[in-house]
Amino acid sequence: MRLQWADTAQEELFRAADFLDDEGMGSSAKMLEAVLLATSLLVQHPQVGPAIMGSRIRKWPVADHPFLLLYEVDRHAITIVRFVHNRSDWQSLL
Repeated sequence: MRLQWADTAQEELFRAADFLDDEGMGSSAKMLEAVLLATSLLVQHPQVGPAIMGSRIRKWPVADHPFLLLYEVDRHAITIVRFVHNRSDWQSLL
């Protein structure tokens, strides 16, 4: 199964990394490493994240960071559709 990122999700990931670096709030490299680990798990176990009620989208947390991966699974790929802060109103984005 392949992994792909929607443009919006990729932009959100880069903005979060830039924010961490600009604000001195921690290493964006650590966050990106955690994202890589999370996406690797999703590729191995696509159904691991709970489905969000009323949609095909699933969610999975980024370990040790306040972010969620919102993703869809089809027969050929996992698509990360959004990369959001877990305290944001991410439900309104669906």
